Amino acid sequence: MLLLPAFVYILPNNVEVFVPVSFSLSNFKSFKELDFVEFNPLTVVCGTNNSGKSSLIQSLLLIKQSNLENTKATLNTYINEPLIFNGVYTNLGNYVECK
Repeated sequence: MLLLPAFVYILPNNVEVFVPVSFSLSNFKSFKELDFVEFNPLTVVCGTNNSGKSSLIQSLLLIKQSNLENTKATLNTYINEPLIFNGVYTNLGNYVECK
């Protein structure tokens, strides 16, 4: 299961290991190209109006709801699965509206 904004692995000795998530965006709403975003245990997203704060959060929700819908997908293959633009976590319309 993909947990955002971080992967938490539980080792056999019940020790939780935190692994930050990093990703990039391109052609999603206000982002034409965002090369690298990394999330830590506490990440603050701030900026001026229309700077893309909500779009960044919506992109994470899009990944989460798409991964939950495509439960057969693994971490290495979920990128090839279809995106679910409208679901439990976010309603983004269609591909053209997100572009």
